Amino acid sequence: MSDYLLTVRNLSVTYPGDDGDVRAVRNVSFTLGRERLGIVGESGSGKSTTGRAIMGLVGSAASPNAAFASCAGSASPWCCRTRNIRSIQ
Repeated sequence: MSDYLLTVRNLSVTYPGDDGDVRAVRNVSFTLGRERLGIVGESGSGKSTTGRAIMGLVGSAASPNAAFASCAGSASPWCCRTRNIRSIQ
């Protein structure tokens, strides 16, 4: 079993717009163990959308996509549900 609590590879989130799709997050990748991760960026750069996508909270209009995502050993695109988060706290 991996020592990593969270692994995300090539996460992208797309929302439908009036003039076509808007990519709010583009190809974000990181691996997280027991350390803390801070996501820093300008307003509107996708920080909150990244966190919401990992937890499966982006809403029905969004289209999240990732090459790979794993949370607490559960390999699933949107795997950080409440039950998994409790197990790693």
